[in-house]
Amino acid sequence: MFGVSGPTRRRLVSAIRRSADRPVLSTPGRAHDADVAQAAASFVRTHAAHPGGLVIECPDYCLPPELISEFAASEYLPGDEVDVATVVTVVDAVSIRSDLTDAAPAGFSSRALVTVGQIEYASVLAVVNWEDLPRQELTSLLSMLSHLSPTATIRIDSSGTNLFDGDRRVYREGVTENPGWVRILNGELESSCPFGAFASTESTPTTISSLRYEQVRPLHPHRLARALHGLFEEHRCGRVIRSAGFCHFATRHGVTAQWSQVGGVISFEPLARDGVDEELLAVGQDIAFIGVQLDRSGLIDVLDACALRDDELRAGPAFWDRLTDPFPRWHEYG
Repeated sequence: MFGVSGPTRRRLVSAIRRSADRPVLSTPGRAHDADVAQAAASFVRTHAAHPGGLVIECPDYCLPPELISEFAASEYLPGDEVDVATVVTVVDAVSIRSDLTDAAPAGFSSRALVTVGQIEYASVLAVVNWEDLPRQELTSLLSMLSHLSPTATIRIDSSGTNLFDGDRRVYREGVTENPGWVRILNGELESSCPFGAFASTESTPTTISSLRYEQVRPLHPHRLARALHGLFEEHRCGRVIRSAGFCHFATRHGVTAQWSQVGGVISFEPLARDGVDEELLAVGQDIAFIGVQLDRSGLIDVLDACALRDDELRAGPAFWDRLTDPFPRWHEYG
């Protein structure tokens, strides 16, 4: 079980302890992934014979992919095969929007990025503290969750009794769920209109929608830096909740970077030199956007203005190297 709101997650875990016939392990709040995985493996070894399965509560900042990979590779697991069958993320309906904009440090990341990562890689989203939300706000929240994690089962039951019912998904080597942004880039979800089980067919001030942005030209980093504030802080093209994908800076030609944004928090991480990984882009951008009342044409215009112009493109890499680049340097990649 995951969730950045420790008190909320612990209340649900307490409910599970009272009502469910299965052992529960709560790991230390500041343990590293490897320590959590070792504690979980030891717990599994001790209770391996329990027929109802086991529940492991993870610290606030843990992310499912990293932790499950550590767990699957743990030398402390018993000899028989052990399956991680359900990844539950607890979502506090009252605090989720502030969690998705919180730039405070959380482990080696920020609270906002950890929050969205826990949602995107969940197989079950347990929504709690939703009872006092206006109907339209609750509908918007559920639509947002279905955009971020399209394959997750969303449950709005605070008792914790049915979180582990239904289809079980086996994670033997790690999390295999595709987040919403990946499915948008793969063309597996409609990106031009609201989607998901909770999406409204009528446009309202809380309508969630998505956009796939593609551009073959590399980005001018100085123009991009100026545009980001207007996009993510001033919400000039709607409120962008999540954007992620792949991009290229003209000043760092030959390197594909991962674009990852939540609220006002954005990071660009180098993935590989082009040509090393054929699945990555050779040039340009491929980015998914999810947000509230997105101005699609406005967003595209802003991003297109950040790409190199004709004269800049013709000038070539020697000119690009002299462009102003305000983003932190990358020490390693590929």
